[in-house]
Amino acid sequence: MSTGARTSDSRKEPVIFKRWREVPPRTLATRTQLARADQPRLHGRVPAAYVNDFDFRGKPTSTALYALDDTVPTSSSARQLAAAAARRTDNRVCPDCGAHCQQQLTEFEGRALCPMCRRIGQVRATQASLAAKRALLASWAQELLAAEDTAVVWAHVQQQPRTRAGNPRPPLAVHMTAVDHQGRALLDEVIRLAGPRADDVPEGALPPEDGARRLNRVLGGRRLVCWTDFALEPVTRRLAALGHPVRLPVVSSCPGPGWDGQEDATVRGRITLWRGELDPATGELLPVWEPGRADRLHLLLTRMTCAGADAPAQATTVFKENRT
Repeated sequence: MSTGARTSDSRKEPVIFKRWREVPPRTLATRTQLARADQPRLHGRVPAAYVNDFDFRGKPTSTALYALDDTVPTSSSARQLAAAAARRTDNRVCPDCGAHCQQQLTEFEGRALCPMCRRIGQVRATQASLAAKRALLASWAQELLAAEDTAVVWAHVQQQPRTRAGNPRPPLAVHMTAVDHQGRALLDEVIRLAGPRADDVPEGALPPEDGARRLNRVLGGRRLVCWTDFALEPVTRRLAALGHPVRLPVVSSCPGPGWDGQEDATVRGRITLWRGELDPATGELLPVWEPGRADRLHLLLTRMTCAGADAPAQATTVFKENRT
């Protein structure tokens, strides 16, 4: 019987991963990992996947991965493997859980750990970072809701079906809700955004001219807090196209001290950080569910003001206006 590695199906296209954390654990390995394993194996001729990532210098690199099912043990005897293990200088017993690892341990915060303990350490570090940011988020929410001219706004836009050719149609209507800085109702109206011939417009919707007049009267001059910085753009753009322009300046918060610049600084992004729920499979932040109304968004912001009650706020929030 041949001891050579089995040949992979050369007709199967290799999988491409954009980063190492996407690689399924213990199903794929590099040549180095196979060769340095406690029980080394020979890889097949055809890689099953590639990782297109960056090396420690930040230079783009592509690394071949081989399916473990397409590998076979090397010809080394037990005596040879025992001698190789005796010569090794690296410890393969995890100091945290005692696992006897097949591969070299990986370093995390100056300690060599098994993959699971390293993963646990990374998740705990992420959770600690999120916990530390809750004081910043509380300060941000307090500043938003302390201003008497603040209005929390939600726009639910009703879209028309696309044309037969697949082109988008103008939206039918928008349901606008708004509350003031204390959560008191300011607005709860449905405004028509489609032309007079459009069907399925909600009954009782205000005509565009009346809707624009109402928006200007109720929200004009206020600092508007929305789910995203451009949440009201479909409304303002459509009303302007119908000849009834409105000015709805949405307040957005710029990242300040304590923010890494990669985080979403919108209301949606900050509520995501405040919730701080991580996907147990990936360790990534789980997306938040939309509140769907202004009063419900205000409730979330109010809860955020208490998140850092026991910790001093460290950041100063800078506001800017998006002119729509």
